[in-house]
Amino acid sequence: MKRLPLIISLLLYVSFNNIYSQTKGLIWEISDANSKVYLLGSIHVGKEDLYPLPDIIENAFKQSECIYVEINTTDVNPFEMAKYMMLPDTLTLEGVLSPQKFEFIKEEFSKLGMGKFVYNKLKPWAAAITLMQMQLQTSEYMPQYGIDFHFINRAKELNKPIYELESFAFQVNIFDRISDNPDSLIDYLLNDISYADKKVDELFKYWKNGDDQKLTDFIEAEYSQSLGSEKIREILEFERNRNMTEKIENIINDGQNCFIIIGAAHLVGSKGIINLLKEKGKYNIKKLGT
Repeated sequence: MKRLPLIISLLLYVSFNNIYSQTKGLIWEISDANSKVYLLGSIHVGKEDLYPLPDIIENAFKQSECIYVEINTTDVNPFEMAKYMMLPDTLTLEGVLSPQKFEFIKEEFSKLGMGKFVYNKLKPWAAAITLMQMQLQTSEYMPQYGIDFHFINRAKELNKPIYELESFAFQVNIFDRISDNPDSLIDYLLNDISYADKKVDELFKYWKNGDDQKLTDFIEAEYSQSLGSEKIREILEFERNRNMTEKIENIINDGQNCFIIIGAAHLVGSKGIINLLKEKGKYNIKKLGT
């Protein structure tokens, strides 16, 4: 099982049902003597029936002066995005990948009715993400129903300031850094793609129950089956966790009372942001909804 870490580290895709009175989500209150922030474990895509979110999450947003997200996707220029995702003029995906791996990509896109012109100029990681997003959309998992997108739009409606913890260019650079072996990257990102929705449903079960320990156990079990993933995980997850923890500390030290939205996989586990903040020994950390 080599595909799932992409979902865990970049886009924690989760499905939703209608029993929201029982949904807890993953949200923490972090405070010191002068400041209080809310830290929400994010789902970056969802289904239309996701909303309304639990009151405990919506109330935390209402009480906050501003929001922070990993990146403000509504401010990313589509043409700039495409530029970062494309191979240089002299290269094609077919030429970068081995014949076997390109045939795999070709077959998966063909199942979705997409011809080679759609993906042959994409970088390997961009082709993988595009394929994953298109695959999930066939199961009605849409980015416009994601948690980040929801609160970015809400903040705009209420004139709440929106800040980024990272940037689109920064996240693109992360994927370029792990692209030294394109065939291995495709294996890592897209193995078992046909079972994506089932894995997503399992992830959702833990998010819905607010069970960060079971979510952690599930993530670790998946990584244990992913040989050679240590370097990729360090770059995609742990390095970013440390950077975002430092930025969250700066937010608290500045006295800001903000609502911070980060992919749930970045929050949990021994190297997750919540534990990194606990290790500082200077914040009151309370999980809400328990």
